[in-house]
Amino acid sequence: MEAAVGAAKAAQEMVARSQKLEALGRLTGGIAHDFNNLLQTMSTGLQLALRLSQDRRGTSALEACQRAVLRATQLTRQLLSLGRRQAGHEAVLDVEKELEDLGPLLRGAAGSAIELVFDVIQPLGTVKVDPVHLELALLNLVMNARDATSGQGRIVIEAAIHDKQEALPRGLAVGSYLALTVADEGEGMTAEQAARAFEPFFTTKEVGKGTGLGLAQVYAFATQAGGTVSLASEPSRGTRMTIWLPQSTQHADVAPTEAGSQSSTPAERCSGKVLLVEDDDLVREVTAQALTAHGFSVITAPTADAALEMLQADAEVDVVLSDIVMPGTRSGVDLARTLAVLRPALPVILASGHPVRIEEAPDVVFVPKPYDVDRVARKLASAMDAARAGADSEFATLDGLTRSAGNAR
Repeated sequence: MEAAVGAAKAAQEMVARSQKLEALGRLTGGIAHDFNNLLQTMSTGLQLALRLSQDRRGTSALEACQRAVLRATQLTRQLLSLGRRQAGHEAVLDVEKELEDLGPLLRGAAGSAIELVFDVIQPLGTVKVDPVHLELALLNLVMNARDATSGQGRIVIEAAIHDKQEALPRGLAVGSYLALTVADEGEGMTAEQAARAFEPFFTTKEVGKGTGLGLAQVYAFATQAGGTVSLASEPSRGTRMTIWLPQSTQHADVAPTEAGSQSSTPAERCSGKVLLVEDDDLVREVTAQALTAHGFSVITAPTADAALEMLQADAEVDVVLSDIVMPGTRSGVDLARTLAVLRPALPVILASGHPVRIEEAPDVVFVPKPYDVDRVARKLASAMDAARAGADSEFATLDGLTRSAGNAR
């Protein structure tokens, strides 16, 4: 009877926590589009200014502004991760390689006075998650452990596979799970603090030293991936936080060649005609300037409806860069799906700062706002190169068929 009551209580608490996160997700999603457009304007404008800056002090000030925009971007993405699953960003990851790659970043977050130890039981296989949110979740746990130990001592990151039901937290379905644990020997938590640890905006840190979003992001990430988070803590005895993620049966995806962070070097000079579809006047203006500075010829449209009219009037473009959420009868996804039929050889790249679902256009490249304009320039150039290569291949095939038919006659 006691076990049944305990299970029912735990289930109720999980539902209540999920409902809080969903409500927060709807709230933050409502302002995300406008806020990310502001960040996009500032980010692109700063990149343009850095290209033109000849003064060392001015360059230093601009770089400080870029770091502030990056911090604001990370905070926004933490907020967006709380309420709803972000489709289109998942990848099948080789866990051992991922931990190896994240090692330097996590050690840097822990600080030089802390000994960061990895205790990995191989093999770990693969998991299907958003790699950015996995990185963010581990960073949040390591930084929480660092703060709990006052920046000194030892933090252990454990990784192992568990498939026995008795080893899994209550509520998880039967299966094989990756357990990622971050353990510290810090100040620990009381039972009351542990019960509220995953609530958005709850923090035990001093005012100005914590947002209360770190553990909420960890919990949201794990549950959206089909897992959960478990916590074991005692005052003055330390804390163990474990992320449980379903193990994948798929092989790891091929890692992208370009890094996911802000580029440190400008993209090479490009060419080609870009149709930029963007409803925000500031973003449209500054992005058009930035792409022009990269060598592109740019024409713009304020809505997907206007862009489709231009293309139906035989506007000559090599690639389309479109926002997703816009006024009018069509979204960016609608535009991409329409062009896949009307002009299948025309590549489309979608961008958005809104937590939207893009499964309806699964073959379209997606970049989240605020994006790094140098990276987007490379994506545009790559998309055009791929389209041209496809056209050349098709022409060669048709030419070969024509020659064969002529020889047959």
